[in-house]
Amino acid sequence: MNGADEIFWFIEFLYSDIPQTVWEAWMDCARAWHAEPFRAPTWVRDQPWMASSIPYARLLVGMDERDNYLGFWPYQLETKRIRGFLPIRLCCPWGGDNQGDPGVDGNQNFWTLCSPNPPPGFAPAFVAAFLTRTRWNILQTGDVRNNHPFALAWEEALQHNKLRVLKKQHDTAIIGTWDSFEDYLASLSKKFRYQYRKLQKHIDSGKIHVEQQSSFTGDDLDRTISRIKAIYLNSWKVGSEEAAVNLALTDTLTNFSARIAAFAREGGLHTIFITVDGDDAAFRVGVNHGDMFCGLQIAYREKYASLGVGFLSLIESNRYTIGKKMREINLLVFTDYKKHFGAEVLPSTLYTVFSRDAIGSLAWHTQRLSWHIKWCYRFLKQAYKTLKRTQ
Repeated sequence: MNGADEIFWFIEFLYSDIPQTVWEAWMDCARAWHAEPFRAPTWVRDQPWMASSIPYARLLVGMDERDNYLGFWPYQLETKRIRGFLPIRLCCPWGGDNQGDPGVDGNQNFWTLCSPNPPPGFAPAFVAAFLTRTRWNILQTGDVRNNHPFALAWEEALQHNKLRVLKKQHDTAIIGTWDSFEDYLASLSKKFRYQYRKLQKHIDSGKIHVEQQSSFTGDDLDRTISRIKAIYLNSWKVGSEEAAVNLALTDTLTNFSARIAAFAREGGLHTIFITVDGDDAAFRVGVNHGDMFCGLQIAYREKYASLGVGFLSLIESNRYTIGKKMREINLLVFTDYKKHFGAEVLPSTLYTVFSRDAIGSLAWHTQRLSWHIKWCYRFLKQAYKTLKRTQ
């Protein structure tokens, strides 16, 4: 791409003062690339946990000669210390590990995004512009989907500049488009179809009721959050979820409530409650983001586990999204049981890049050793659990 320097520019601003035209263009790119609400700007602008944790931000913007917005990379620069003594300049997408609302896996990294049809060479030029204009010891890219044009651009840039990098893959469970719910149901296993038909009899008899809501007014949201909390506190998740997503913790619930309140204001929130004989038994909360539905939380009361109410909430959520002709149903982190619901794995990669100077090299060795120690710990912990089960 000729004249790459002329189409890239940096802007700095208070988070609360993002220019409206820039914000709207950034949202359009987020929708086009189906970025999860966690990693997209769409409904987080006025949330207090964003404004407090990111008071001052930078944005690399790419435009063409007609001033059409082609790409965005929101980032922040800060100084940190590794193990308390090594001062480093860290560059990361907005959020990072110090995000007030930790999001998925303890991170809240926004994605690098570009328009649906970027011109040839745009992604490499965009990456090259950033690498040549900023100074850092550690650079984190945020998650880059493996089919995204920036994935190849980062790989080429890192190889060309001979930079050290650590890669972490994040697998996401995605259910694609279906013509009808009946077709989707027919694709599931015989066991799942039998379980659904059994639950449908309870629905027909009135024992089980499915309640779905997409419009929230007045005190609706407060009641919804209260019901979610009550179910969650009586679920298995209380003792096993990470702090970042455990709604039994006051701070996490507060951040979660603020997030879904923002989704509700913009008309994107969707909730499903399953009741048994009038008692709340299970819930699933998600958000519509363009033509994608993204699951946020799901839980059920232990005393109703044998009825399969958690299974029902997920199936009914899929019925809703298939009926809306959505292109993707994002079940978030991929775990083995989700493949039984027809989910495919959509991988993305987070690149942690290190400068070639002495501090960058030392940071690389330090973080690489830390990652190996964490991996060994998780492996030994899982092996111990497996050994106990077999005894």
